[in-house]
Amino acid sequence: NAAQSLLAQSASGSGILARLGAALSGPQPSGATPFNSMIYSISGNTRAVSGGKLQPKMLSTSGPVRFSRYSLASNGLGEPLADAVSSLAGGEAASIFAETAAASIQGSNVDMEALYAQLQNATVPTAFDEDSKLAKQLLQVARLIEQREPFRAERDFFYMRLGGWDTHTNQ
Repeated sequence: NAAQSLLAQSASGSGILARLGAALSGPQPSGATPFNSMIYSISGNTRAVSGGKLQPKMLSTSGPVRFSRYSLASNGLGEPLADAVSSLAGGEAASIFAETAAASIQGSNVDMEALYAQLQNATVPTAFDEDSKLAKQLLQVARLIEQREPFRAERDFFYMRLGGWDTHTNQ
């Protein structure tokens, strides 16, 4: 955790990418226009992308992490699941916490569906190794970069993970 936040003295500090994104997308000391920034994690929710004002978009090695049944035509009851989720999340709750959670869930589903739809248009001319976890992560980064114009992105941050460096396993 300390390595991902670069705050060795604090186990609960904001992640380094979250702080960089906040610094670039917030008010600039020079008065310059803030950048439209986005944070993407191709390795799950981790300290490096957590804690800032920008909500990271989560992708797996196969694309945006979606609520897989959200976009199905029907939930078995003849009702589109997206409409059912909207109905559940759209009502007024007695608790501000319930309101916040419902808005977050609704927003996340809508964002991920939009990201998924946009990345379907991505064409990456480079071939990536289908057997390499790193190559699969890099493919997702390439797809995001190729589609940055529709997202109006000026500064993007990408988090990927490559393990296997522990040489003490068999000692």
